[in-house]
Amino acid sequence: AGVDLAMRTVDPGDMLAFVTGKLEGRYVATVDEVGPRVSGLDMLRDPDGRFRVNEVYCRDDTWRAAVQALIDTTDIVLMDLRGFSNVNSGCAFELEQLVSRLPPDRIVLVYDRTTDLRLLGNFLSDGWQRAAHDRAPAGPISCVRVEQNSWSELQLLMRRLMGLEQPRRVLAVADLSSA
Repeated sequence: AGVDLAMRTVDPGDMLAFVTGKLEGRYVATVDEVGPRVSGLDMLRDPDGRFRVNEVYCRDDTWRAAVQALIDTTDIVLMDLRGFSNVNSGCAFELEQLVSRLPPDRIVLVYDRTTDLRLLGNFLSDGWQRAAHDRAPAGPISCVRVEQNSWSELQLLMRRLMGLEQPRRVLAVADLSSA
């Protein structure tokens, strides 16, 4: 998470760190701190069966290394691209890292009517080429449409994240330009 997200999602721990003058310590200050910070994330299930939210606040010179480390330690990546367009296309690096570091079936992208699907398809194709792959991805990257956060949309998304059968409303990257 960058400074912009940190400012919008202040929680009690962040507020306490601010009041006690320890907010600086919540940020990954150097690239050398990325590995230990990611290794130290709480990945154990709580007694109620849920997993905790882990935040990794980064600076402009550490977020790329943090993204790479987080991708390398995950089972599946969910990326929300609702509203994605040329105006906010700063996630090109993340998309490139996803296609170069993960098998396509471990990537799930959320989109809606405001997502520029052609641009997204171009970013993914370019990322694949920059990652020096000599052939097309072995399988589809799932792109799940979520317009209203309805129960059926979220159920569809959860089924895909859990690796269950491919829901009928999932697009492959090859289908983006025609969507």
